[in-house]
Amino acid sequence: MDSTRLRQIVVNIVTNALKFSEGLVVVRWCCANNPEDPEFDLSGYHAVTSDARPQSMCLVVSITDLGCGMHPTFLQEKLFRAFVQEGRCQHDKGVGLGMSIAKSLAVRMGGSLEAGSTVGEGTRFLLTLPVQPCDMPKKHPITSGVVWIVDDSMVSRKTLHKMIPPHFTVSQFACGEDALAKLSTEPPSIVFSDFHMTADGITGLELLHEISKKCSSQLYLCTGTADEPDIYNKCAKANITLLGKPFRKSDIVDLFV
Repeated sequence: MDSTRLRQIVVNIVTNALKFSEGLVVVRWCCANNPEDPEFDLSGYHAVTSDARPQSMCLVVSITDLGCGMHPTFLQEKLFRAFVQEGRCQHDKGVGLGMSIAKSLAVRMGGSLEAGSTVGEGTRFLLTLPVQPCDMPKKHPITSGVVWIVDDSMVSRKTLHKMIPPHFTVSQFACGEDALAKLSTEPPSIVFSDFHMTADGITGLELLHEISKKCSSQLYLCTGTADEPDIYNKCAKANITLLGKPFRKSDIVDLFV
């Protein structure tokens, strides 16, 4: 699936929805043949549907706003035409290309884009795109080894330590420099490092980058806020997994099986 085109379709629809909904837009998605959830249905709306909806396993994205809605005539005849706007709501801006582009991209990807709307109540778009099944790589459970927890918060270190399954040797470090000093004598199997460590020195991301150069550990960067620019790409390039805080014990245990 072309992630760039998918992103453009969703951004176009959400951007358009935000203009007409006072900021309240709900985006849901699922993978299914025919989702039974009413949130992925256009019943109750005046709708423009497609006969070209894929019948195989699909990614279905539902985007719903509670804005001013569209008149049925505009919905049926003009919504997906280029350079056309209804002009009924005071928020109308732009040149009227967003929906036309979104529809065109959906069709090029072998999918469909449908819409339903009720004047005064809101609008829902349904994007349906075919997906190809793939074989997931088999995971080999880790039953023993050395686990590092690097965090400047003692409470956070102890909390995470309690979540680690038994039969692992766990070492705790308050800063990245202390962890790197042990790298040659105690190479870890798994490393959990906090992202925002307040002490002067290297960041959690820098620490994991250094470890990745010297041993083949499983690396996890733990953070409650992903506000670092391009953090996802930086982690992906170094084979680092981003873990959102707070995490549950089941989240951690699942990493070992």
